[in-house]
Amino acid sequence: MKKIIIFLVISILSCNKEKNTINITSNQDVTSQIKNTNLFLDLDGFYQLKEKDNCGLSITIEGVKYKFKTIDREQTGTIEIIKEKKEVFLKFNGLFGDDPKEIIIAKYREDNSFIIQNYGNSMNPYTRFSECESKFLLIEKVNQ
Repeated sequence: MKKIIIFLVISILSCNKEKNTINITSNQDVTSQIKNTNLFLDLDGFYQLKEKDNCGLSITIEGVKYKFKTIDREQTGTIEIIKEKKEVFLKFNGLFGDDPKEIIIAKYREDNSFIIQNYGNSMNPYTRFSECESKFLLIEKVNQ
């Protein structure tokens, strides 16, 4: 009987997992919702590539909405914040890579920047933005 009770307690406790996705449905006070998940992200602002690249990549973020721009495309959509263990990712809903057509996810960094791996290798071939040459796109917040 003791073993059954211990098994049930362990089973119940293991079901109590941390929620990984922050669902924000409107352009409301994003900061207060993010604080509730032990994160503090001030995403609002203008971002561009740190290193010079001829693709002209820039992103403007206001609340949960983004506007993405390169020399070849312009896209708007919403951002979803995903927390996995100690890492934070930004999912750009509506923004798709070139090959395959998958939604773009960027790794958020604590210095108000995020990084996107632009293309893969021979074992894992993919291309996010063919107009950009760099393998890793470091996108930084620009003070205006």
